[in-house]
Amino acid sequence: MRAQRRKIVIRELFQANVHSPLFLDRIYKPIFFSFDISGLIKLVFENWKEKTKEFKIANYAEENAGEKRQRAKREEKARIKVAEVWDTVLFAQVIRGSLLLTQSIFRKYIILPSLIIVKNIGRMLLFQSPEWSEDLKDLNREMHIKCTYNGVQLSEGEFPQNWLRDGIQIKILFPFRLKPWHKPQKGPLIKIQCK
Repeated sequence: MRAQRRKIVIRELFQANVHSPLFLDRIYKPIFFSFDISGLIKLVFENWKEKTKEFKIANYAEENAGEKRQRAKREEKARIKVAEVWDTVLFAQVIRGSLLLTQSIFRKYIILPSLIIVKNIGRMLLFQSPEWSEDLKDLNREMHIKCTYNGVQLSEGEFPQNWLRDGIQIKILFPFRLKPWHKPQKGPLIKIQCK
């Protein structure tokens, strides 16, 4: 069956009471709710045209490099300020060194092992194989190196001389990152020869 065209009578080609937002100015407006939508639309378009007339022509790479230099200068000034504050406080190096050692021990022996336990228990609850050995291997790889206040590295167990008076820093080598899963290690493939 084919589609048949029908004659449609359009009674009101131009309706007097159009309710589209574009024709709100033609509708009877009570005094309390009177506003001129066409005027608002013209105002928005004029403002938009004014803003788009001016285009900036700038070299993005130069601006980006300048911003990086300024950011580096600000960071260096902030570091100098922090160092000056630590130098002015009485017993500042003792407090700072004690806090750094406490944080280092707390991280290595309490927080990270707790996170490994929680992760592997969660894996067991989700019926996945736990990854105790991989996580503990990564944790044992993490090293906390004690350094002098100037950054001279010492061994992991050795403390700098007069560290309470001069200060201490702790550098973490191979920091541990808890992974939700480890990639399976690819072992040697055994080829079976068929004769």
